[in-house]
Amino acid sequence: MTTLKEALEGMAETSTSKYIVAGQSAGGPTAIQIAAQARGVKGLVVMNSIGLRPHRYARPYFLYVLVTWMLRASTWTRFLATKFVYFFLVHVTSVFPKKTPIDAVAYSQQRMGNIDFQLLKDSVEQVKARHVPTFVANSTNDPVIETEISRELALAFVPQVTHAEFTSGGHMIQKTQAKALAEALVAWSEAINSPRPKL
Repeated sequence: MTTLKEALEGMAETSTSKYIVAGQSAGGPTAIQIAAQARGVKGLVVMNSIGLRPHRYARPYFLYVLVTWMLRASTWTRFLATKFVYFFLVHVTSVFPKKTPIDAVAYSQQRMGNIDFQLLKDSVEQVKARHVPTFVANSTNDPVIETEISRELALAFVPQVTHAEFTSGGHMIQKTQAKALAEALVAWSEAINSPRPKL
């Protein structure tokens, strides 16, 4: 939360125009929290984001939290937990490619293990209350985030949500569906930037 607080303070000090906040996977909750609190946000984009409940590889969640605690408890527990997390997320589940640095995998574990799902739900409600247009994108063959979780997240942002669902692309649609995703984002961005008719 310290990093989020610093980011919000920095945006408040330096922002001279409105901007769009984006996040993918474990970055989704951070983007949502920023959109809920920061000034000047004109749009929110989340792609294959962590949803409002733990995904398939984070259940049972208490084990995920325990491993995350081990990453912080001591040098010895961090060593063991890092090896375990890397083996599980790279070799067992193939969430990350084999070339992914071990520290990047451990960081992802820490991000997921520190998510407060109730706070995330509250942040979604704040985003809605602020009428921030939201774009949610996911793929139905994501090996990490279940389709139902992505759809639940999109529904939580109704009525100001645009939902793009791809039938392929896996967990990294910002790479695998780059062209289609970019086209959808440009159309969405133009729509939210167009002047609204006066009533």
